[in-house]
Amino acid sequence: MSDRGRRALRGGLFAGGALVVLGGLAIVVIWIFRAVVFADVVDRFEGFRVASPDHVLDAVIFESAAVIDTSIGYDVHIVPAGQFPPEGQRPAARLHGALRTGDSHYGTYGLHVHWPDDSSVVVEYLAVDSIPIEPVEPIEVGGRMVRVILIDGVADSPE
Repeated sequence: MSDRGRRALRGGLFAGGALVVLGGLAIVVIWIFRAVVFADVVDRFEGFRVASPDHVLDAVIFESAAVIDTSIGYDVHIVPAGQFPPEGQRPAARLHGALRTGDSHYGTYGLHVHWPDDSSVVVEYLAVDSIPIEPVEPIEVGGRMVRVILIDGVADSPE
């Protein structure tokens, strides 16, 4: 093979290798962009609901797992019995990484929710990573004012 042919072959191999590297970089950049832009995209589902003592309202707890973050998020909604919150409705409270027992490595995630009366909902947990939306005043649902009360430091009792 001539000197010129070898140089052309090396140039072609270099160009092909550079394209592979650039293609790989493009995939990484797209993946990072997707992770940053869609960081709030979550898998959200109704975890459970608790009826008020008079069965007129429900406290509905939606659980979510973020795409990037592994901690579980909890949205607390107060709705008329049997209904779902309207799309885009702000939750009465939002908690991330709530624990009922133990610690973040060996604990049980979740909340304990109960209604002490028809106008108050108590949300209990042992510890929480963060509270992005904290209830500050009663909310009006179905013509009734309802207070959502967060209480930390409450562990599940052993069964």
